[in-house]
Amino acid sequence: MESALASLASDDPSENYQFLEKCGEGSFGTVWRARHKKGSIVAIKKLFIDEQSTPELKKEVQFMTELSHPNIVRFFSSY
Repeated sequence: MESALASLASDDPSENYQFLEKCGEGSFGTVWRARHKKGSIVAIKKLFIDEQSTPELKKEVQFMTELSHPNIVRFFSSY
């Protein structure tokens, strides 16, 4: 499995995705419906990040990269 650090993309997500509409907002961030430049429709979660949340966020990214289940949304990358 790919590590959490390897899943961190260095490019700007707006170069690969067209943000279509805001789906919802919560205390941790907003979820957007977007289209990848190759045509697939995806959900993108933009997180509100501060220095205190960074360690927990890294743990969540690690967990999501290893998770594979048909009833759970697939994690592709983080920016």
